[in-house]
Amino acid sequence: MTFVRKLASAVDDLDTEERRKLFELAPHYAPATYFPFIFERLFSTFLVLNQEITGLDYFYGRDEILNKCGNDMERFIIREWADMIDTWDISGRNDEEYRKIFANLQGMLKIYLSVSSQKCDPDPAIGKGMIEKLKHKFGRMFKH
Repeated sequence: MTFVRKLASAVDDLDTEERRKLFELAPHYAPATYFPFIFERLFSTFLVLNQEITGLDYFYGRDEILNKCGNDMERFIIREWADMIDTWDISGRNDEEYRKIFANLQGMLKIYLSVSSQKCDPDPAIGKGMIEKLKHKFGRMFKH
């Protein structure tokens, strides 16, 4: 917590305009300000600086992961892409194509959440047609 207090203190020392920018909405699929992203990075920095701290991985089974998904699009992404992503992660792959695919998957989820939140929208993408519409829009991605 001492490590985190330094961040809190630094935020307290910001002028009003700088603090406002830190707490405005970030471009993210879920409503979030910039502050949690900075706070989140602080934890990994803490672990790098304190290498005596270790942890154990906990691996969820595919069914557990699917049960934790909050919507149909998350389940679709896991069903369609999890095996390939796991293979890439094991290999250490982190190239531009890999990052583009992740950005597209995040974009699909963002569109899904945006459209599904519009309860009275007559757009046929809501409901059954949503995944098919996204498959068409991002069709190149699905030819893996």
